[in-house]
Amino acid sequence: MSKYCFSMSGRMGDEAYSLYFCTQRADYQPFDYYLQTNKPDGHDPGGRKVFQTQAEAEFFASILREQPYIRSVSIGDAECVPAADITNYINLDLFRETPELYGLSEIRNWCYRLSSLKPDSFARQVLTIPPSDIKKQQKICICFTGRYKPVINPGTLQPIADKLVYVGLPREYDAFCSKYFKVDYKPVKSAKEMLQYIDSTCGFIGNISGSYALVECSKLPRILCLPGGSHGDVRPYGGRAIAVLDNHRLLKEAKALLS
Repeated sequence: MSKYCFSMSGRMGDEAYSLYFCTQRADYQPFDYYLQTNKPDGHDPGGRKVFQTQAEAEFFASILREQPYIRSVSIGDAECVPAADITNYINLDLFRETPELYGLSEIRNWCYRLSSLKPDSFARQVLTIPPSDIKKQQKICICFTGRYKPVINPGTLQPIADKLVYVGLPREYDAFCSKYFKVDYKPVKSAKEMLQYIDSTCGFIGNISGSYALVECSKLPRILCLPGGSHGDVRPYGGRAIAVLDNHRLLKEAKALLS
């Protein structure tokens, strides 16, 4: 039987979406996944110097290690050295670094563009959330990053501010509260903890981000606030999900999540 190992250097959203390709390429058999850290990134408009740090890789690895189809997860700042029994090693960075693919917004299609595979379904769940003892609550988690700014105004959600909880980086939370309105904040230490908390609420609202990718791959109830420009073709697939470009509809759909 063929045994696969996949490696990627980040970012978390790209790595999460790569799981559609990895599971299908490995014929749904257990595989190894290697997270490379500190690889230089010369393309990020936000000025990041590396694709992912050690801390970011550990954050994502927490949920990868919970997946039954992943045999092992390892992290390092050098190129991957596959285990001795691996018969097929695929460096997913090669797909991202291919000139004709770089800049395409739909990461879930990148790997398929250069492979013989056709996607089976982006509607399937590729991240399973382990059970937790967090009590269910009438709240909605939100996360808005500065990289892919949505067309809509997140300030539209102010009428339900008491029902919102921000999950994300502290600086992103501070920026949101400063620009729009004050909401509660839930600090999390890992992707596993983040998804368990979101799973205890009514759903998630946000723009394109690593946090949204986790929710999308878990098929939790979600509302994607679309950005303008070339990334406007990113869409949610499967589960209770919707993409919005209209402020009025955003508030309407958010209230529907709470109902």
